[in-house]
Amino acid sequence: MDILKIYALGINQQLQKEIDELESLLKDEFNDKYYIMTIDLLQNPLLTGKDKIYMPPILLDNISPLIKMNLDNLMKNHKVLIGIDSNDSL
Repeated sequence: MDILKIYALGINQQLQKEIDELESLLKDEFNDKYYIMTIDLLQNPLLTGKDKIYMPPILLDNISPLIKMNLDNLMKNHKVLIGIDSNDSL
């Protein structure tokens, strides 16, 4: 299982609602391939130092336009970064 990490500067109800929607879309498209972990950088600022934050193009190539749109909206509407921890060697 790969972990899709969402790094946010504070988590409010609207952001959590959008993350829940994204989680539902990922589950519909990929079953249980991805697990979403939300990290509030205001509460855990040290996590960015040990984590690699990136969005691999391979993920973007393999997902539906609806999921791409949700990821884009998260990044545009909220102060978030998207990262992924993959079980595959990179």
